Amino acid sequence: MTKPTHSPALKGQGALNPSNILELSDLLGPPPLLPSENVADYEALSARVIAAAKPTDAIEHLYVRDAVDLQWELMRLRHLKTRLLVSSASVGLFKLMDDRMNYVRDDPNYKSWIKNEPKGIKNIKSMLADWGLSEADIYAQTLAKKIDEFERIDRLAANAEARRNAALRELERHREAVGRRLRNALDTEDAQFVDADAAVTSDTQVLDSQST
Repeated sequence: MTKPTHSPALKGQGALNPSNILELSDLLGPPPLLPSENVADYEALSARVIAAAKPTDAIEHLYVRDAVDLQWELMRLRHLKTRLLVSSASVGLFKLMDDRMNYVRDDPNYKSWIKNEPKGIKNIKSMLADWGLSEADIYAQTLAKKIDEFERIDRLAANAEARRNAALRELERHREAVGRRLRNALDTEDAQFVDADAAVTSDTQVLDSQST
């Protein structure tokens, strides 16, 4: 996480306002997006999280930014698992065909399917049906062949989720600490008020006794 103590001081302290929110966003830099990712989607996620969390100071804003970035990373990793499965499907198809026929790489239907040609796709579906299989079996075989890569992605996703949850816990701790400081300040003010009121009452009693 970006440490608050390492950031330049913001103009004005205390509650956030539109001006220093923009300033803080500039300090944090642009969102961590890949070229294929949509900044509007990131901003929509960020807006929903900010609306739910309602950060009230710079520290809370930093924790919320961390949570948003880590949630985006988690979503990205889940999406990449699907893309890996689809982009590697030729591996699964090759395994299915290689178990049942020879010279798979020279098979015209295999070559046509890899090129995403309609005729090849249709013929492969028909061939799989003859074997009692479907396209789902292609992805099953692909997953089996790429299981190590999927497990590594899962570990990265679990790490991102744990870091996101840690950021949210730190946000809760910060709010609890602010709440305690506010309560202590109010208790101090209340005690001072009670002492002042007691002093006024005592002075009044002295004056009354002197007048009698």
